[in-house]
Amino acid sequence: EAGITDKEGLKVDFDEVCNLLDLSDEKKDKFKKAVFATNEDEIQKLCEDCNIVQFKDALVKAGYTDINMLLNKTEEELDEIGEEVGMQSEHFRKFKTAVVKQQFEVNTTIATTCIFFGKKIKDK
Repeated sequence: EAGITDKEGLKVDFDEVCNLLDLSDEKKDKFKKAVFATNEDEIQKLCEDCNIVQFKDALVKAGYTDINMLLNKTEEELDEIGEEVGMQSEHFRKFKTAVVKQQFEVNTTIATTCIFFGKKIKDK
């Protein structure tokens, strides 16, 4: 209802959205990194965050070039990806935990934003 339908729209109205959400400078910086990151940056960061940088090239070669491709997977599908790129249990556990954590954070952010905009629209 706020007119933002995709990441590109969010980029255009970034400052306005941050003001509406009343984000602190720290939270605005984190949000900005997420909104303006490139696909390769996101895959690299995921691999760095869960200490599996050695699997980044295998993930890209297997076609997982966009973090959203991973964030839309079920836990069973993540199991298959781990096997496909040759992750052993310790690395896979870190990978799966990181992806599931990001899925949770994205879903929480979306729900919070929808509630916030729904409230702002009702208040007008």
